Amino acid sequence: MIPRARLLAQLAADIQRDAAAYRQLRRDLQALHASLLSCAGAATAAACAALDAQLPALAQRARRRGQVLQALGSAGGSEAVVRVLGELPAAVGSPLQTLWQALERDVDDCRRLNERNGLLLRSQSERVQELLGGAAGPGIYAPGT
Repeated sequence: MIPRARLLAQLAADIQRDAAAYRQLRRDLQALHASLLSCAGAATAAACAALDAQLPALAQRARRRGQVLQALGSAGGSEAVVRVLGELPAAVGSPLQTLWQALERDVDDCRRLNERNGLLLRSQSERVQELLGGAAGPGIYAPGT
């Protein structure tokens, strides 16, 4: 059995790492959006590579956070993190709670940015599909036009 103090230290370290990682993820999603708008292929590829590089570590820390919470006797999820952090002495727990709240906002921001990028890609794809003669009609390169 892992000592409680070690589990709490792991939770705190992962929250700190995720806070920094999600700030970077937000910047990368914004860069991807800008590259998509400007149709800058190399910049889009670089932004996608940066995103791909970050995702495994984010997923690993999320899994580990769930395992730590379970080992601490809590169910997973945000409420469990808040509850565990609330049990810490104020000098330690309060800054971590503030960081956790900021992290939750950053995650929400990243979700919105990802959705915005997805909508932009879908819109561009639909425009190209129309041009090429998709379901909407023959398109300019269809035979007989």
